[in-house]
Amino acid sequence: MSSGISKRPAARGIDVREQINQGFVRSELGSAADAKADSVYQSAEVSPALLRRHASAAELNYMAAISCFLRALPSIKDTRSLRLIKTEVNRLLRRLEGMRALLREADRLDAINNGNPVALEPWERIDYCPEEGFDWQHLVQEFDDDLEDAFNKLSLDDNADGSDQAGPVQDKRPLVDQSAMFQPGTPVEVKMRNGSWEPAEVVSLDRNTYNVRFPDNTEEQGVAEERVRARQVQDERVVDSLEHSEHLQRMEVMSEIIESERQYNLDLQNLDEHFIRVLRNPSHWGGQKDGSETWFSQRTLDEEEGKQVFANMPDIIEMNRSFLSALEAAFAKMECDQSLATVFLDFAPRFKLYSEYIVQFEESQRLIAKFRKERSGFESADKLAAALNVPPLAELMKKPVNRIKTYMSQLQRLNERTPAAHQSFDATKSAIVEFRKVQIFMAQAIHVRENQAQLHHIEASFSPSLKLASPSRFFIHRGQLARIEDRNGKDRLIFLFNDLVICAKASRWLAPGSLREKGRLQLGSYGAAP
Repeated sequence: MSSGISKRPAARGIDVREQINQGFVRSELGSAADAKADSVYQSAEVSPALLRRHASAAELNYMAAISCFLRALPSIKDTRSLRLIKTEVNRLLRRLEGMRALLREADRLDAINNGNPVALEPWERIDYCPEEGFDWQHLVQEFDDDLEDAFNKLSLDDNADGSDQAGPVQDKRPLVDQSAMFQPGTPVEVKMRNGSWEPAEVVSLDRNTYNVRFPDNTEEQGVAEERVRARQVQDERVVDSLEHSEHLQRMEVMSEIIESERQYNLDLQNLDEHFIRVLRNPSHWGGQKDGSETWFSQRTLDEEEGKQVFANMPDIIEMNRSFLSALEAAFAKMECDQSLATVFLDFAPRFKLYSEYIVQFEESQRLIAKFRKERSGFESADKLAAALNVPPLAELMKKPVNRIKTYMSQLQRLNERTPAAHQSFDATKSAIVEFRKVQIFMAQAIHVRENQAQLHHIEASFSPSLKLASPSRFFIHRGQLARIEDRNGKDRLIFLFNDLVICAKASRWLAPGSLREKGRLQLGSYGAAP
């Protein structure tokens, strides 16, 4: 069967068939998010955050699907394929407008109850999907300028299925133009008495009716035109089903990556707004003890304590905000699978910021436990966060610790869904390599921090205290030896470093566990001298 679609390369170097394929994939992803948004909106209590999240995902995918179809539109020559694409674009424009209405509704509900779920009566809910024949011209300016001609080519009056109502998008197949009869040999679908559509093939024409044959070789004659329509979109003239399935799997993984990053950014925002800013607020001073007018307590953290507890978290929050914006911008493009991997690749070096936070994490948890006993601001922040359904401080602070592992897992899943011949394969592989380097960098940073802590602990065990800590010095081993002089043995402790050996003995006159240095040996050939 010859295709009615031009084979010439389309804009941005992507084949028309691939453009249509991506368009239907994005349409399906948008419909899935659309259905979730409707489910949230129809629930007993509507969560503005969830409603906004799903409506935004649907809006993003609908915009991308419309762009794909419009870029392919000028190259489609087959009349029925052209009508099918036009009908799909018309549906998507209506659903897009509906998602915009739901986003405005999420903002309204957000203001009503400070972001908390809102109980709505049925009559309080809006009919968010526009009526058939709505004016879509205001949407044109939101797309690329080179799509204006394609918009002009649309004839929305050709929409043969006007039953798209508010609510989840249903699987509705467009009817063919009744003025054009299907020719013998054309695969079609016939509506049965139970309302289902069954595949068949046109055998012959009889005036304005069809004689058709079903897959079991039974035939039916005199089938009215209104009972016959074109095969579903996955006809070989429009989209290759295998490519469609593979592309859909990649798109689903990328959609999950976007959704995960949005939730993670929401967690970081909650950490910043409800804990970091509150606990580092210098105005939270005051209080009295035992009625004294001169004694004051500090309810929150001063600047230095804030840095000790939260490390460089404000920098991480800002960086991840930029990362999410870049991911969303890439996902909105037609070549999103290439661009998404490229975003990971570009941002990989910046994720080394996490090393400072992770290295300091255990110490910050110890400080938080200490400050909770001394600063009433922690209790106040906990109560306010709980009232707003914000996760507790400990849970929010732990999320960045495992985030790099999450990114690695996401990239590996994306790589598994990407064939070696795909244009994004190399970029995805490179991103995995770069994030593995980030993991190694963090592991080394943690090792250095643990080593320095151990050096300080050894320093404190000597009297007088020694100065052992050095960026180039690493502790290797501690052991006990016996020094033999004549027939008497003298126990000694040996501390082995990469560049030094220290001999020590337990002190009889100082505190239990205190050590005195008895000698040292430089190991210059094994490392730099301190």
